Amino acid sequence: MEIYKEIKGYDGIYQVSNLGNVKSLDHYCVNRLGTGKQTGRVLKQQKSNKGYLRVTLSYNKKRFTTGVHRLVALEFIPNPENKPQVNHINGIKNDNRVDNLEWCTNSENQRHAVKNNLCNPNYAEKHHNSKLSNKEALNARALFKMGFTNKELASYYDISQSAMSNILTNKTYINK
Repeated sequence: MEIYKEIKGYDGIYQVSNLGNVKSLDHYCVNRLGTGKQTGRVLKQQKSNKGYLRVTLSYNKKRFTTGVHRLVALEFIPNPENKPQVNHINGIKNDNRVDNLEWCTNSENQRHAVKNNLCNPNYAEKHHNSKLSNKEALNARALFKMGFTNKELASYYDISQSAMSNILTNKTYINK
């Protein structure tokens, strides 16, 4: 069952539903032709360049574009920890039903994306600052197990000792 709630700051003008729909209500507005009655309707949603659905709300001749998922979360999901981002639980960016959304931190959002293969992780040989391939990192670990020191391996691969330490302790690069 679809439930609508008024959007805070736009009382009497816009509502958002638990299914991710946004509608305007009948209201009076001022436009270039003067004051007139605006008939309410369900707003068209546009896809952002990142794939999220967005709507544009107007109030006092000012336009504001925002993500539908954020509007749904603000009106329907409590946020006692004051987390700044909204995560799509199933990873589908245009599924803005309230039961598919949750408040999260940036790191929680990133971990969710990597865990569910929603993005390409930017680490190991794919990182723009990477100096070793995954195969070289695995070889360095094997050499370390054979008795080579962190300092010797760092010198051999021409990287810092701290970078080599991160490779040897599996903080960076794949572990296969």
